[in-house]
Amino acid sequence: MSKTLYLGRTTRILRENSKLFTTDYEPLIPTLCDSVWVNRWQSDNKTLYTIFSLKPEGFHNMLFEIPSLKTRLIDLWKHEAVETKVLNGKTYAVSNIDGFDIRNLALNNEGNVSCIASFNPTLQVQIKVIG
Repeated sequence: MSKTLYLGRTTRILRENSKLFTTDYEPLIPTLCDSVWVNRWQSDNKTLYTIFSLKPEGFHNMLFEIPSLKTRLIDLWKHEAVETKVLNGKTYAVSNIDGFDIRNLALNNEGNVSCIASFNPTLQVQIKVIG
């Protein structure tokens, strides 16, 4: 991914969620995989999970526990829905992080990122009749 595209994506996510990034923050939540780190940013109506992976092959599996099956998960990095799976009675987000060139390990370009938003899927809509 080009540096311009990377900067554009991260800037968009930061701008669209700036209030959330100044609220309750929990670094390095438990995950089911080594070398993939997840931070949680929470508010009353939305939670963001920022993800950093040092897996050159990428990661496509259950990664971290989420509080409820009723939660809607969206990958803000790829603009797609995030699958969930249940294991031993707990619900997990299935992360889909692309790999990177293994030659970049131990350099500035190592790793890959993602950002998953979790929110209540119910929309509150009100119709106003004008006139």
